[in-house]
Amino acid sequence: TWIMHCHFDSHLPMGLGTVFLVENGPTPSTCLPPPPDDYPTC
Repeated sequence: TWIMHCHFDSHLPMGLGTVFLVENGPTPSTCLPPPPDDYPTC
């Protein structure tokens, strides 16, 4: 899931954001690789 929003965080409470649900495709070339082990989390 990816959140997309305007570059102004103050717009998020007003509903100016959306979420994309991204799934893997049917072939290896259309699959997303996993994040690296050292990828920072929130």
